[in-house]
Amino acid sequence: MDNKDLMELIDEIKKRLRVSYEDAKAALERNQFNLVEALDDLEERSGIPIREKVEETGARLTGPTVTFRRGGQDLVTVPAVVVLAITLIGLKRPKLLLGAGAALLLSGTDAALTCQGREVSLHESVFRRSRKAAASVQEMRERLDDRLQDMKDQAFQKEGPSHGDRYFTIKL
Repeated sequence: MDNKDLMELIDEIKKRLRVSYEDAKAALERNQFNLVEALDDLEERSGIPIREKVEETGARLTGPTVTFRRGGQDLVTVPAVVVLAITLIGLKRPKLLLGAGAALLLSGTDAALTCQGREVSLHESVFRRSRKAAASVQEMRERLDDRLQDMKDQAFQKEGPSHGDRYFTIKL
């Protein structure tokens, strides 16, 4: 076998498996330069079959998902990568993206992100934060009203009874 053919076989093995040139060459030599047998040999020696590696990589890429729900019923589940891509494309038209987000929230549709078995409800977290913000604004308003009333009371107490009455009193 000439060097060019050998390099092509080694490159093919390296595309499919993460091995060094030396390991690929040794596997080919052990299996009389049969590509399929060399791949099987390397797979057995690594302890993890190629199919499992491919499935594991696929699961990592498509693992995180976004599920849209309304009324507790799943409407659609899509990979988070797709939602991210649509969002990035939507950044060219921010008004449209903002409108779509508002429509989801106002319609009661929940978007839940699921990653590694953990689920986070985006709808609930947005409403929880908005409720906190509304409560904080209400509390600030009440404190300002109280402070304004205190200032009015203090101003009235400083003036006391009007001294101007004796200057403008006309006795008959």
